[in-house]
Amino acid sequence: MNQDNNDRIIHGNVNSEKLEVKNNKEPLIFRVGPTITLVIALLCFITVINNVLSGKKDFKDVSFFAIITFSIIIFYTTWPMLRKSYKRKKARKEEIINKNHQVY
Repeated sequence: MNQDNNDRIIHGNVNSEKLEVKNNKEPLIFRVGPTITLVIALLCFITVINNVLSGKKDFKDVSFFAIITFSIIIFYTTWPMLRKSYKRKKARKEEIINKNHQVY
């Protein structure tokens, strides 16, 4: 009977170590998302400025793209909030899982 308790404790420790390793991973979207968003915004901004300065179009014609560019830049600022929200939800899930896997 004592050996069964020891096996459970060891098994519980192994599971918690596996959970810690798995939970350190961050989704790919949180790593590359801000970069992609900023690149798209910069390309739109460069296109707008180039079209206006070259005289191909006036500002009225490119105002829609200018609005899109600034909207993308505003969205870029939301990435840290999204990442923080994800980490909080993940921490809650880990806490629930760890409470369910605790061995007394």
